[in-house]
Amino acid sequence: MRYPYGKAILITGASSGIGRAAAELFADAGYTVWAGSRHCEESVEKRQGGGEIRSLQMDVCNEDSTRRAVERAVSEGGLGIVLNCAARSLRSIILARCGLTGWCCPISARKEKGWCL
Repeated sequence: MRYPYGKAILITGASSGIGRAAAELFADAGYTVWAGSRHCEESVEKRQGGGEIRSLQMDVCNEDSTRRAVERAVSEGGLGIVLNCAARSLRSIILARCGLTGWCCPISARKEKGWCL
């Protein structure tokens, strides 16, 4: 398989959860993974599949931060894929606004409007 933009991926929200699992999966498949998160120290973790996970501080809510992260990845070998896994906890947002009784209403409203969870 040819990788015209490099066998590299930038994953946001990669410090935990689905983002971290995706980072490990791609690195084990031989990719260079730029693991973006708001709070991290930069490091490089070599993986068994020949890839590596490079932590990268970035905040997807900040355009300059996001631009710098993409530019760095591109300048250090290319970037073929971007995967966004950064998100705020839906549960914490709903509980803060609605309390426990409001938990079901936003979910049913999303189904009616065609939103995905």
